[in-house]
Amino acid sequence: MDGLSVYPRGFNQGKKSYSTVHLKRGKYFISETLILRGKIGFRIIGEDPQHTILEWRGKEKDTMLWADGSAYFKVSNLTFHGGFRTGMEGIGIHWATRASGGVNHFASLNIEINNCRFTGGMDVGVGGGSYASGDWTGANDSEVTIRYCEFDGCASAGIRIAGFNALDYWIWNCRFMNCVIGVDCRHGNYHVYNSYFRQSALADVHNTGGYYTSLRGCFSENSMAFSVDGGSSSNPFKRVFENNIVKQPKELPIQYHHIGKLSLYGNRIDRSQADTLNRKNPVRSPDPQMDPSPVSVTYGSWYPSIFTILSLRNKFFYAAPFRFSSAHPSMLYQADDKVGHTVSSEGLESFEKTGIQAVPVLKETVFRVPLNSTTDELQAIIQRASASGIENPVVQFEYGRYALNKSVFIPAHSRIKLRGEGLIYSSMLVIENPEIFKGEALFIVRGPTNVSIQDLHIVGNTTRGGSKLIGIDFRNVDTRNARVVMDQLYCPAETSVFVDRYNYTLFEKNNSFFSDGNIIIGGDEQKAGRGTLRFHAFGGQYAGTQVFNGARAVFKDCWYEGSRKIPLSLVGDGEILIDGAMCAPNKLDSTTTIAIEGFRGKVTLANMYMYGSILLKPSMDSKIFLWNINMNQVARPSLFAQETYPGQVAIAGITTDCNFPGELDCGGFKSYEDRFHNISDKNAFILSNMEPGMNVMPVEGLLPGDLNQISVSRVSMEGMGIGLKFSK
Repeated sequence: MDGLSVYPRGFNQGKKSYSTVHLKRGKYFISETLILRGKIGFRIIGEDPQHTILEWRGKEKDTMLWADGSAYFKVSNLTFHGGFRTGMEGIGIHWATRASGGVNHFASLNIEINNCRFTGGMDVGVGGGSYASGDWTGANDSEVTIRYCEFDGCASAGIRIAGFNALDYWIWNCRFMNCVIGVDCRHGNYHVYNSYFRQSALADVHNTGGYYTSLRGCFSENSMAFSVDGGSSSNPFKRVFENNIVKQPKELPIQYHHIGKLSLYGNRIDRSQADTLNRKNPVRSPDPQMDPSPVSVTYGSWYPSIFTILSLRNKFFYAAPFRFSSAHPSMLYQADDKVGHTVSSEGLESFEKTGIQAVPVLKETVFRVPLNSTTDELQAIIQRASASGIENPVVQFEYGRYALNKSVFIPAHSRIKLRGEGLIYSSMLVIENPEIFKGEALFIVRGPTNVSIQDLHIVGNTTRGGSKLIGIDFRNVDTRNARVVMDQLYCPAETSVFVDRYNYTLFEKNNSFFSDGNIIIGGDEQKAGRGTLRFHAFGGQYAGTQVFNGARAVFKDCWYEGSRKIPLSLVGDGEILIDGAMCAPNKLDSTTTIAIEGFRGKVTLANMYMYGSILLKPSMDSKIFLWNINMNQVARPSLFAQETYPGQVAIAGITTDCNFPGELDCGGFKSYEDRFHNISDKNAFILSNMEPGMNVMPVEGLLPGDLNQISVSRVSMEGMGIGLKFSK
């Protein structure tokens, strides 16, 4: 049975996307590439990954599913079997031509690959990116979420990222088994969370260039190495390792030979098998004079710089775990590390949840909303579903447009799911006439509540600027143990999330590049230090963030580029930590890009690339740590012009580069000596400022049975002043 032989032609027909393709259990033999060209907002969903199998029967060195100029799509619950042909790629996200055959192409971004398996002798399971040459654009193929996927025996790599714009590959809960390389990154970047690597023949991750990358909460077992950077350079690449377990690596676990600084917190790194076999650790080092004795990390470059490592609360086997190049000055900031530890299988059980998952069979009662339903008819369906008392009521929106003329309410004490057909341009709820719309928000959710909103596109006032509309207003949902998990939020508003005087809720926003503006205001309990309000983000946009009244915010692995002249301007009070970020406003010059003026509390900016400079005007109550930041287009950073600062300020691991013609201090990367202001114990201060983010890892979901458990997943909002508001 050549079950999908007609699909390559069907995928390319027409100028518009379709909504969802469902594939039932079975084996589908593929003889030619399935091409998704110029498609947007669609989904391809298998019945379950164990038994819905696409098997290749075509030529060698090909791609099974190629996304060319397609965006906002999702592929889930499938097995891609390479048919043991050589050189096969399972899913390829490679934007080739911008327009062809009357088909418009879309910037390829906001893509999800979920619960898929790649096996059968694949060369590469998922490939993303291209370089600008020939037919290839070298653009986008970015903001890709890969979760709960399994890569089995890939001959080159489970995931290969190749291209200078192949950015923001967020890899969650995946399993890499017996691949040559787990994640191979060539000039793009990635962030891997809670994933399992076993017996990688070359390395779990391998980097060729690549701005800033991170591995957080991963388990590596019996691989050749954990992280290897190819070559040696003058580039300030950032590498962050947090809460990883590296068990019995065959050779030296972490190998890095560039001038960027290394950050390690909360890792457990075992002795290498090469050491246990009484062999020297073979390390390709740019410095032949390096001590060959076994270590956990080797670090240095031919380029003159100051080589610095930040190491906090790690457990190593080796008493001296770091090997620096002897040719250049080095610095180690270290607190609460322990040595002499071997790694057991403790903690491995939690990684049984990685890789493909059984698709749960839920008893859902679906309340369908017919197309052309009025707002009153929609409200009546929601009321009926909320009041039904049945398990798992789902209000299902079809593919198409629904016109709204007033706010839609979800009653208090609802346990309900609102679900559409895709992230964008699929199930659209639209204010057709803003002049007659009644209400401040399109949706108002009254708490307490347990609500899930998924695969919807909500459109407010796009006809005139300065809209004051709110997309979804959640009211009275702040209770102890309350959780709000936002994933793949698309919201080009001035403020995507506004938290107004909350005390207890944990917010998490993930995989959300297009979601500027987070205003987080603590309530009275939070201000008094008795609250538990937290706002965490992994790949969730940090630009436009403000915290007040003792609010705490932690952002990891975030990329900003856009029109904000100063993407981050901190003037409030509380705690904010950003660890792993790009700050690239459109202006790309040496003027202020980040401003910290009179902020009261802790600010930590770590492992960043940025264009422009930092304006630093701390208050007497400021505790500021700037770590491992490269400032592009800056000749002489003003950070070092001032002899002293009020408050406590630590500035470490700073580099700059610029290319202004005739500028005396331009040319090449420059390193600066670290500065500490009003700090007696450097390591203790660094640990104190890093601590708010050190134990912050992604939550595993909502808390069953608790009140105010809210999920907003793959939701687009346009024409809003505020996307999601959380009110008293």
